Amino acid sequence: MSAECTSFIIDASERMIQTNKVKQLLRYLEYTLLEKCEKGRKTDWVDCYLNNYIETENSMQLEHIYELQKMEAPLLGSQCATISKILNSLQPSDGVSTEEFNTIEQCLLLSTLQIKEKFHKRKMLRQIMCFTDDMKSITLEDNEIDEMLQEYTGRFILVDCRSEDQIVKDDSSGVTNSENSWYRLIAKCEGSIIIKLSELVQLVDIPTPPVVKPIRVFSGQLRLGADLTNIVNDTKDNQDANISDSSCLCINVEGYPAIKSISGLHRKLMTKYDKIDDKNSNNHYSIPKSVIEYEIYPEPEVEQKPTVIKTENDDDEEGKKPIGVPVSNKSVAKAYRYGSDYVVLPKMIADELYYDSEPGIDIRGFMDERQLPRRYLNSESVFIIADTRLGSIGDIASFSALVDTLLENSKIAICRYVQKSGADVQMCALIPLNVSTTNLKRVSTSTTLDDNNTGVRTLIISRLPFSEDERITTLNEESNKNDTENNEQKEQEQKIDNLMSNFIDSMSIDNQNDIPSETYYQHFEEIQKFTNLPLPKQSVPLTEDPLQMYAITPFGQRQILLDYFHKVIIEGQDNSEFTPPTLPESILQKIDPLHNGPSETVLNDIEQLISMLGVKKNEKRRNDGTLTNPSDKQELEYNRTEEAPPLDELLELGRRD
Repeated sequence: MSAECTSFIIDASERMIQTNKVKQLLRYLEYTLLEKCEKGRKTDWVDCYLNNYIETENSMQLEHIYELQKMEAPLLGSQCATISKILNSLQPSDGVSTEEFNTIEQCLLLSTLQIKEKFHKRKMLRQIMCFTDDMKSITLEDNEIDEMLQEYTGRFILVDCRSEDQIVKDDSSGVTNSENSWYRLIAKCEGSIIIKLSELVQLVDIPTPPVVKPIRVFSGQLRLGADLTNIVNDTKDNQDANISDSSCLCINVEGYPAIKSISGLHRKLMTKYDKIDDKNSNNHYSIPKSVIEYEIYPEPEVEQKPTVIKTENDDDEEGKKPIGVPVSNKSVAKAYRYGSDYVVLPKMIADELYYDSEPGIDIRGFMDERQLPRRYLNSESVFIIADTRLGSIGDIASFSALVDTLLENSKIAICRYVQKSGADVQMCALIPLNVSTTNLKRVSTSTTLDDNNTGVRTLIISRLPFSEDERITTLNEESNKNDTENNEQKEQEQKIDNLMSNFIDSMSIDNQNDIPSETYYQHFEEIQKFTNLPLPKQSVPLTEDPLQMYAITPFGQRQILLDYFHKVIIEGQDNSEFTPPTLPESILQKIDPLHNGPSETVLNDIEQLISMLGVKKNEKRRNDGTLTNPSDKQELEYNRTEEAPPLDELLELGRRD
């Protein structure tokens, strides 16, 4: 994200204050400013103006324009609190009509000049955001607009704060026609938009997860028909041999992660001692040494001995373990099992057991996509596309033809996959997919591009189980066996599967059934964020966006902090009287599909599942806390809560001598 500067211009007229429009925009402004304070970017500049205001304070001493915040970066929390307190304390003026001031046009010119004087020709995103309910606030001719745009190389964001009655009145009087100065300014300035205030306020109640730019995790060749010797001994000479082979198709491809991998917890391996001394009572856990040591023990004697009378000393000698003799690492060699014997290979032959694997994907076969169960896909997915950096037009055309062929025939490819140099070899499945780019805004204006070409061909690669996975996992075999089940049993199992599938789909939170597979993923250029200013998304509706992941805990914390900042810091409410707000109704409906209660069809499906599967409910408890079933006494004792010991006893237990 590059540098940017944002200038907020707020209309503080009497009508804006009386209709509580200032209170509404204050909620969005607090949310935006606190987000900028949280990130603390030194290249994110902010200033704020009040126009149509009683007082005057600005660099050019223009009347009724008050500069709340000078252009600074990064913004501090104290500065946000000062802006919020002044806006929250605005009251209708007594005896003074602010409607006659009309200083928005002068404030626009002042803001554009100060941005030019501050940054000159520095490359950055410049934007002016104006909050007003007066569409007649500026009267600029076309030549004046052109002169302003020559001085100001940025965009304008007009926030329409009018009520519904005022919009109808302006439309009937012809105020909002094409001759309006605001509309002509927005139309001529590239990237400028008009947004309603209600749309901005809704952004506060909607989570906006950050978009992370994907990192390339694979770069290599996708080969079809390559010789096995060239695959195993993958060197530069063999790569050239694969390219020159007429029966081998080589395509330069690259890979990007399709899902985010979750790293495990950070754990330390510790050794616990059985016996604890009084002196070392706190050191009964220790980190094991990383030095590998070897010891040799004598083999037990197997020869038969004549029976003799044993004494107590003999029993003590037999109970003792043999003493090991330490051996250095150089005296130990790795042996390989060969039948019932162990074989030690010389160094010249041992080096040939290993080979250097180079990154690449080799297709070894094809199969019907319906024959591969989903449980066989047991790894993180990776998007494979034609190489955009080292590839050519031939790679893109060949890769597109391969994907289209797989889609037309409903086939998937089984491949040998090596992600990077020296990595393990994996057998994977390649699933074709055409990602729609209908909403993609093309930067190129060339007319030679095909308008119907609104998709990006890709292959999704996922790992298949190896023999070591089958040892610890029960996987059904792929061979077709004779089914001895009768038709009634098959129909009953199919009915149970359908009911369970409908029950699981009723708890979905992303409207997956309404989104086709082509549009479930988005091209990265569609969601690339070039500004730090929260604005509504124009390409994909938020209610149907599958990329909208709801991180409820961070979102709830931000909502509580925002409400605390406004009520306690700005309005001065007592800290003890503050109550955390609940989540918005729109979010509760999305994260809890049964928030408003299940439908009748879902209830009927649940009743059928209970009867067909024989599910029984747990018996309820009585009023005295006992269970009706005497076999559950252990559960009752486990759930009983005991009174905590006094604080003095707890401190006495933790005191050190």
